[in-house]
Amino acid sequence: MIVRDEEALLPGALQSVRAIADELVVGIDDRTTDRTETIARAAGCRIHRFQWVDDFAAVRNIGLNKASKDWVLVIDADERLTPWGEGMIRAVLRRPDPRITGYAFQCAITTLDGRTQETDVTSARLWRNDNALRYSDCVHEQIARNGKPVPTGVLRGGVGMVHYGYDPSLSKKRDKDQRNLRLLEKRLADHPEDRYVAYLIAHHHGIHGRPTEAAHAARVALDMSGELHPEALIELRKACAYVDSMDRLNRVTQLQDAPTTVSLDEARAALAREWDAVAPTTPEQILNFYRTAHGLRDDLDSWHADPSRQLWTDMLVHVAKESGATVVIDIGCGAGHDLRALRKALPDLALFGVEPNVTLGNALEDDDFIVYTRVDTAPIESADLLVCVDVLEHIPDPEQWLGKIAQRAGIGTLLFETTATFDCDTPLHLKENRGWHPGRVLERHGWTLIDYTDRVRVWKRIELVGRQTSSLLLCSYKLDAYLDPTMGLMGRTTARGPWRFRAKRGDSDIGRSRAIITTGWWTQTNDDTFLMIDHDMGFSPDDADRAVELCRNGYDIVCGAYPVHNGAHFACKTLPGTQELHFGPGSPPVEIKYAATGFMAVHRRVIDKLVTTMPLCHSVQPWAYYPLFPQPIVEDADAGGWARLSEDWGFSHIAREAGFKVWLDPQTILSHGSDIPLSVINMGAIHNAITEA
Repeated sequence: MIVRDEEALLPGALQSVRAIADELVVGIDDRTTDRTETIARAAGCRIHRFQWVDDFAAVRNIGLNKASKDWVLVIDADERLTPWGEGMIRAVLRRPDPRITGYAFQCAITTLDGRTQETDVTSARLWRNDNALRYSDCVHEQIARNGKPVPTGVLRGGVGMVHYGYDPSLSKKRDKDQRNLRLLEKRLADHPEDRYVAYLIAHHHGIHGRPTEAAHAARVALDMSGELHPEALIELRKACAYVDSMDRLNRVTQLQDAPTTVSLDEARAALAREWDAVAPTTPEQILNFYRTAHGLRDDLDSWHADPSRQLWTDMLVHVAKESGATVVIDIGCGAGHDLRALRKALPDLALFGVEPNVTLGNALEDDDFIVYTRVDTAPIESADLLVCVDVLEHIPDPEQWLGKIAQRAGIGTLLFETTATFDCDTPLHLKENRGWHPGRVLERHGWTLIDYTDRVRVWKRIELVGRQTSSLLLCSYKLDAYLDPTMGLMGRTTARGPWRFRAKRGDSDIGRSRAIITTGWWTQTNDDTFLMIDHDMGFSPDDADRAVELCRNGYDIVCGAYPVHNGAHFACKTLPGTQELHFGPGSPPVEIKYAATGFMAVHRRVIDKLVTTMPLCHSVQPWAYYPLFPQPIVEDADAGGWARLSEDWGFSHIAREAGFKVWLDPQTILSHGSDIPLSVINMGAIHNAITEA
């Protein structure tokens, strides 16, 4: 801070930064005659004095030399750091971007009685403490490293600093008007090619109520040749307001090519800082954040400019056209990019949006869109096509929230949806939603997946309540061929609904592979049972149906017996004390200790309970999984004291510890292997033949 005769304003400035500053460095002009130094010393400031030389950059650099902390915040006595600005600084310092050297605030030029004159001024004030950083320019000074511009971020979303310096009473008292004008004109005389300085002169005349002089200076800026840096775009647009010549501005080549939006990374980072500054946790706080967030527009504009996101919009338009939709509701429509694309392509569509953000919603209503702030008031029942893109990651309890929407939609309604709960690049994607998928709740309410690509899915409601179905889960390092029974069961429809097929291949860790496919089944479907099989297992479709029906009738885990490849023993393990097993029609289920996953049916209630005590592994990946198939080390007298269980026996072990029972269905006669199929019928003979050989 540099000050001169600021006894009236200094205490407020110091108080605004007290909570965030580890040291207060104040430079005092030698011309000071009031109690400024006394106030600064009483506040614990480190004081240094300087001689004024008509150069703000020179005296600011003296202050930089005195700063000893990692970051430097530059503030004047006639300024106040806002609570929002303090929160954003804390967010930046918690997660500083190593690519960024400094950060700019949005500043509000305000009178002492609280009237805001201007809010679209940005000023870089927060810098890394780097000896190579130095200010240049005698007024409206800019910082650079070794004379070159440095990468600077903008803390968007709110006013970070309030500036009272242009209040008429203060400006007149300090002769700030004439002092700054004199310094600006001197700077332009020294650098006659600097169009930015010419703008500053125009703006200076404008804010001091001299429109004729402002217009003249603006014309000078617009008629100048020479380089125009993109960051001067906004300032030169203001200059045009003084001469009412936007058409002349647009003819300036450099301006036409200048970027007008921030990058996606910058926008995401700014929105994340805004989130971190508020740190919402409850559903009410999260909803209020989205109602009032300032950085959403930049984030949405940047994201929709990305080619991959534009492809999603093209897909949405295609779905609307091909389905013959007449009523479309975009849930979480944001700034309306998709709504506008739909209106342009299909002008007869009835388009509605749901958007809690007040500013974005009002802008859409100004463009004649009908926008609801809450989804429960939107006419979901009337829609042919619902759109829900990149929304569910942000919703507390998305299962319940989406379920209410899914229930209200009519039969035949389509849902165009994308969800990526594994994406953790932004804190706005709630951690508690990691691993969640909309498939389970949608299927529960009669929706079925009809098309998908990458993250985009299209669902259709075909019935009011989803049917209970079962899935075949096949894990194999190679899936080159299936045995005939497996092929016969794919697509087979039973009295309770169709069988579905899910496969996982190419993973050398079979336990991880089984965990991934089971977790995906649990999160993405509403099936009540699955049947896990190996690719070399022979069985009849009736065996598969019976295993599933046993699960539905209270048997938690049901397997079939099959021998290992040399015929020495079964792949499953019986309970101690089991005397004989009788195979064939009419044989009742027998409780056993461990099942084998070559043919194993499991009811959803087992997975429901097990995952409540498990961590979600690799939660930042789309294949995140619960470790359902561990290989624990357990006491086992048959193994000589201790045994390391295989992944299927490990699953049975943790299920039994959770209170579930494992069963063998003796009616199922399985064959194992394709060259010489092994079964309970020939395993003894095969084993003897191998042993004798």
